[in-house]
Amino acid sequence: MFPFMTGAPPANNMGSIQIKRRNGGAAFMGEWTEFDAGHSAPNDGWYMEVGDNDHIMGINDPRKIYLRKGEKFPEPSNHRRKWKRVKK
Repeated sequence: MFPFMTGAPPANNMGSIQIKRRNGGAAFMGEWTEFDAGHSAPNDGWYMEVGDNDHIMGINDPRKIYLRKGEKFPEPSNHRRKWKRVKK
């Protein structure tokens, strides 16, 4: 098994890079999927608002925006919402 799956410390002194997930778990290296206002867009594309209950009930009339790489995300229409890239 991999050391990060068993909870054992890394074999080298460099440690590991972790990011916090909303559910409290940790993920190792990866790309952000949800963005707050003020973050920069990683790639050109369409982004849509997602919220805390969007997987259950959906969001009524979510905003969709097109951003180019490096542009800042605007404030969402609700303080509990974030921006997520729309798949093609």
